[in-house]
Amino acid sequence: MLDGLPEELTTRVTRSTPRFDGVSARRADHDVQLVSHDGGQLGGSYPEVADALSGQDAGTFVVDGEVVAFERGRTSFARLQQRMQIDDPDRARASCV
Repeated sequence: MLDGLPEELTTRVTRSTPRFDGVSARRADHDVQLVSHDGGQLGGSYPEVADALSGQDAGTFVVDGEVVAFERGRTSFARLQQRMQIDDPDRARASCV
């Protein structure tokens, strides 16, 4: 079992989803965890995402996706790196990224 999720769900997800630089979100009851592909905790870096998932009218679920930053209408990994270095939720919310 992975943080409150049934083993059959987490096994299917981890085996069928290739990992790149994405972020997975897991919610068991109302506990939201944002996790990097290598298992690092990212809730402090992206508190807006954690808040949005906490507010969903659903029980336990898994969301898998990419967090991106834009610069002049295009995705920019260099810009995203500025946000990735912040792990304090208040500083992350106040950043311009």
